[in-house]
Amino acid sequence: MVNVAPSEGGYDAPVWTPTLIRTYLEETFDITYSREHCRKLLHSAGLSDLQPGRVTTRSVQPSNDDSVQSSKSGRY
Repeated sequence: MVNVAPSEGGYDAPVWTPTLIRTYLEETFDITYSREHCRKLLHSAGLSDLQPGRVTTRSVQPSNDDSVQSSKSGRY
């Protein structure tokens, strides 16, 4: 179900959150998970609890070969 927008499942929400997943599971399957376990389920599905419109980036550390060599010449 998390591969579609919550609105397609009848929920008024832009993204799946652990709380919303918990509600969906309770209503659909009559099972109850903790919010933390639902967060782990989202994470294992490759999703995260994000605010709509937020973009996450992963910082990339340059390797020694990619680092910029500083000039030891005098200042201007």
